[in-house]
Amino acid sequence: MFGIILPMEKSLTLVVPVYGTPSLAGKLAMALPSLRAAAESCGWRYDGCIFVDDGSPNAEEIAGAVSSEASGIRLLRLERNRGKGFAVKTGALAASSAYVLMSDCDMSAPLEEFAKLAEAAERDPEAAMVCGSRHGLENGGGRGPLRRLLSIAFAGLTRLAGTGGIHDTQCGFKLFRMDAMRPVFESLHTERFAFDVELIRRTRRAGFRVLEVPVLWRGGKRSTLHVLRDGTRMLVDLVRIMAMK
Repeated sequence: MFGIILPMEKSLTLVVPVYGTPSLAGKLAMALPSLRAAAESCGWRYDGCIFVDDGSPNAEEIAGAVSSEASGIRLLRLERNRGKGFAVKTGALAASSAYVLMSDCDMSAPLEEFAKLAEAAERDPEAAMVCGSRHGLENGGGRGPLRRLLSIAFAGLTRLAGTGGIHDTQCGFKLFRMDAMRPVFESLHTERFAFDVELIRRTRRAGFRVLEVPVLWRGGKRSTLHVLRDGTRMLVDLVRIMAMK
């Protein structure tokens, strides 16, 4: 049985995990007016942006790139590197808006693509999570051949972890309805790149729907994911997620 989601105010906070990329963080901060405009055109209220610095060694540079009270930016800093999942969890739980939009720092999905996720969320009142998707893109979403091959293998394993029907679990552009997702985030254990899989699994087990919406994807020029090191961690995390009750 699906959980009950009551009608909510359409307010939005953007959460951006960042690690060691002040130039990208600064570029995203400058692009925030485009998200505000997109939200307002959909009848949503934009409440600002939370950057979560995941223990970057150049934290002062990142702070200098994004700090601006006039722009509605809030910067949270983790004392040590915990991983993308922990950073997103920290930002989402710190937000007070009805909805949280997660975006990668490189804006591979333009912030204006939020309108597509918002439309899907409004169309299905039982949806607690809307995943942007690169599924079916001709260029593989800007990823190299090795990344695409590993992504195919990873996608097969994620289905065993309870993500069946979601083709692209790892796209860094997602919308969360926080009345449903707050307890899900509070129970999240996976701290690094496989956290999306656990979120989807827990959201469904809580009785809420997870949607997937194709988005424009320009392909980031820089990624903090190391294929061999983080790929191994993700496999270990997947096995642990599959064992969760």
